[in-house]
Amino acid sequence: MKYNAPLRARIREIAMTRVRYGFWRIYVLLRREGKRRGVFKSTMAVSLSPKLSTNGPMTTG
Repeated sequence: MKYNAPLRARIREIAMTRVRYGFWRIYVLLRREGKRRGVFKSTMAVSLSPKLSTNGPMTTG
């Protein structure tokens, strides 16, 4: 299944303006706009998860 390019662009736009929003908040916003199908797969394609920093010391335990 191809991902919806306009939906991906809208997800990216929401993620940039509302940095702390995760999948569920973005999903609710898109649902209010009338977009329901393919949100999860498009969100995973955009990969909104924050990147972990490797500059700090690693902790164990």
